[in-house]
Amino acid sequence: MATTNIAADIQNITGVTTANAQFLVSAQKFVAASVPKNLLKWAATLTTASSHGGNTSQGVNIVMPTATDSILDVSRNGFSATEVPYSMKGFIANSSSLHLATNTYPKYYLDNAVTDKGTIVIVKPVPTDSATARVLYVDSTKIDDDCDLRNAVVFHASSSEFTKLSTSEMPTISISAISISLPLVPSISSPGVDTKTVSIVGTPPTYTAPAITTTGSDSATVDLTKLDTASWTALDYDFDDENIDPLKWFQVVGDYIQNQEDIELAQAQLQKIAAYVQAYGQAMQNQLNKFNDANVEYQAAIQKAIQDAQIAAQEAQKEGDMTLQAAVQDYTLELQRFSADVQKYSADVQKEVSEYQSKLQKSSVYTGMATTYYQWAKTEVQQYIQNNSKMIDRTIAAQMAPQR
Repeated sequence: MATTNIAADIQNITGVTTANAQFLVSAQKFVAASVPKNLLKWAATLTTASSHGGNTSQGVNIVMPTATDSILDVSRNGFSATEVPYSMKGFIANSSSLHLATNTYPKYYLDNAVTDKGTIVIVKPVPTDSATARVLYVDSTKIDDDCDLRNAVVFHASSSEFTKLSTSEMPTISISAISISLPLVPSISSPGVDTKTVSIVGTPPTYTAPAITTTGSDSATVDLTKLDTASWTALDYDFDDENIDPLKWFQVVGDYIQNQEDIELAQAQLQKIAAYVQAYGQAMQNQLNKFNDANVEYQAAIQKAIQDAQIAAQEAQKEGDMTLQAAVQDYTLELQRFSADVQKYSADVQKEVSEYQSKLQKSSVYTGMATTYYQWAKTEVQQYIQNNSKMIDRTIAAQMAPQR
């Protein structure tokens, strides 16, 4: 079915170049699973013996295209079949049973899906080439460009796209601890003047990014640059690694949305990620504050060393030793250059942190957009159900009126 317009809307909303085809399929299945079957008869499709079975030649059992509970009707040779529990399968095929299925009153039950195939529908009496069995079911692919539920598909798929973007936009920090060499401290001496020694107390501060210690398969100290999908594994939901290991949180979100289709758990996971992102931002700011405090102290030490050097120069000048004065001046220039290097490093740290915070904020925006569009998808479905339920009620009431 045509989904060209839906894909275009998803791209316009999210800014992605190409809408993810699997997100679109998942959105269609989400809508089909959320709306009562009696309101989706317009999206129905009949199975055919050549593709799905239901006769002697192609196989008497009907294999649905996907595992689905959206069956609207099952018929055999034009007679509607009644569904019975799996436990009744022996009775409906036993000629001595009161529950025996007949040509006029056929019955069916559902069996487990086989590998790579959908739900199995078993009809009794056994279908033949002249009395074929068919299943009328809701086909999620018909929730396309031309249906009233297209916006629900657009919003759900957009939510998945924003979730993916929030993962890809997770920032990294790459501040390198550069080596700043302290100037050699000269021995300043002059006839009649005691030797003067100038030294700087302390070492240049460095910025240390907050680290995350995982407890999963990567049990090592890593930062957010390791938040990728390279080591994702199947989720078993036993409340161990995937619940306490931040490296698996986005995989859990994707699984809730695309596979589990669990609204509440997906929202809770997104809220946990948002809280985690905020906490990491605060930790990063704390590290920056520590760097700034240490830098202020170190700058003061540098200024004191410069002042000491200037005082030593004045004492040397009093002795008229111009050569010694030149040496002091050279050392002062070295200190000034060293101070400039420290200030440049500080500026680099500030710039990197600022860019990181900007990216972190952008990632948080994507997470919020994912939640918003998921809620909009739910609202579209709910409004469709309410509007169509009212219309059906009014139709039934109108039909019953002449009988009163």
